[in-house]
Amino acid sequence: MPYRRRQQLHRVARRATQPGRPNPIGRHLSTAPLPSPSPAAARPVPPRAPRADAVGEPERDGATSSRQGLDWARRTELIAVVLGVLLSPLIAAAGIWYSNNQVRDQLKISSQELNVTQEGQITDRYTKAVESLDKKAMDVRLGGIYALQRIMEDSPRDHPTIANVLATYIRTHTDKASKDGEVSADVHAALTVLAYRDTTRDKFFYLDLRHTHLSGIELQPRFRDVKPKETIGVLSREPIGAKLTNANLTKADLTDAHLPYAELSGANLIDADLIGAKLIGADLIGAKLIGADLIGADLTHARGLQVREVISAVIDSTTKLPSALAKDPAVTARIAEVESN
Repeated sequence: MPYRRRQQLHRVARRATQPGRPNPIGRHLSTAPLPSPSPAAARPVPPRAPRADAVGEPERDGATSSRQGLDWARRTELIAVVLGVLLSPLIAAAGIWYSNNQVRDQLKISSQELNVTQEGQITDRYTKAVESLDKKAMDVRLGGIYALQRIMEDSPRDHPTIANVLATYIRTHTDKASKDGEVSADVHAALTVLAYRDTTRDKFFYLDLRHTHLSGIELQPRFRDVKPKETIGVLSREPIGAKLTNANLTKADLTDAHLPYAELSGANLIDADLIGAKLIGADLIGAKLIGADLIGADLTHARGLQVREVISAVIDSTTKLPSALAKDPAVTARIAEVESN
């Protein structure tokens, strides 16, 4: 192609590309100018600045890792504090419970050791007291009897055993009447201990004084202050006699015995010798008097005495009975029968 022709084509092409000029190439091609970009779209976007850390310095990858580690440490510390607050009362309660258990176990052990020591001491005291009952000296025997009384008071468990020992001592030392007809001091002391014992501790013990010779025995009542319900501010003296409840006194020799206000309820007095006995105000509820010799006995104000029991005993006009019984026809007939023989 000639040079000049080529130059012309180049000019046409440049003109076609200029905006606002018709397209010389052809009408079918769009000669609309391309939309120019908006100023906002054409504005360059500045690069994003890195985040600053707590001190205002740009955050780097190492700083991010450090911050994450710091947050985890704070979380761990917070969890530890919360757990400490929640668990400290439980730990304290567990410590108190454990300490209480330790103290309780220690007290239990100490109590057991103390009981063993006390039992050993009581056993030694009991052995020495019983050994003294076989001594010839009266004062030694009396000391042994009162030592047994003290053990009865200190050891309720040994009460029935000691009471039985004293009752046996009385029976073996009164199986025969004494030459002077009086009861020895040691026997009287043993009977006094039994007569004024705490009967609520008797359990299986029943006083057995059958076939004993206790003539002239004297067990005076003791008195206690009593405030009647219907009287305000006034105390009365109530006698407490010898406690011989349910005692076995079968064929016992109680001649001229002084047993005022004695508690003889349920006592077995069958064939007992009560000649001249002083039983004023005695409690004889349920007592068995079959064949008992009541000649000259004083039963004034005796309680619980029944006609059938009186007429089963040996009585005469010298027997002092409660007024209601003394006038009973059956009683007067029994007196006449005894005196006629």
